[in-house]
Amino acid sequence: MKAIKRLIALGLVATFLSLQVHPAVFADDSDIFGANIQPNVVIMIDNSGSMADSAPSNSFDLPPPSGTAAYYPVLNN
Repeated sequence: MKAIKRLIALGLVATFLSLQVHPAVFADDSDIFGANIQPNVVIMIDNSGSMADSAPSNSFDLPPPSGTAAYYPVLNN
């Protein structure tokens, strides 16, 4: 049993070490920012009069006795 655990541990260590050596894994900023690619970004700021309008929404209605919303009593067994 001890030999099997050692063999599995050795296999895992060898796998992890072999994954870290692969040269395609390493990258730096020049791989991303080195190419001369024009940015494709639009920043839009809207300050027209329609931005002052409030969005329609339903107001919260309180349950009785303060409000008129439906009231469902809690049933305790």
